[in-house]
Amino acid sequence: MKNLLTHTSGINGHIEGNGAITPDDLIKDIELQGIKRQPGVWDYKDSNYSVLAYIIAEVSGEPYEQYIKNHIFKPAGMTHAGFYKTYEKRPYPAVGYKMEGSKNSYTVYT
Repeated sequence: MKNLLTHTSGINGHIEGNGAITPDDLIKDIELQGIKRQPGVWDYKDSNYSVLAYIIAEVSGEPYEQYIKNHIFKPAGMTHAGFYKTYEKRPYPAVGYKMEGSKNSYTVYT
């Protein structure tokens, strides 16, 4: 778990696409991509968090989003937090971005 949280797991990670993907298919793709190296070297991959989310859902028996709402957002009083499908409907949602070429050039995804 520590290696997933600290991005030192050594996994290659999921190859991003434009379409939706189920959690099961995402985990299968991460597994298919294999490992890049033995754990211990930092290499940021969103897939580390995907694996952790999958583990939370499997161990808790709850869908990941529901688990986070029940065990983190509600107890912490986080009334303006959410997930993409519901959060995008709120005013002023957070958006993702991708660096393009230089540190001063970003593409914002809305």
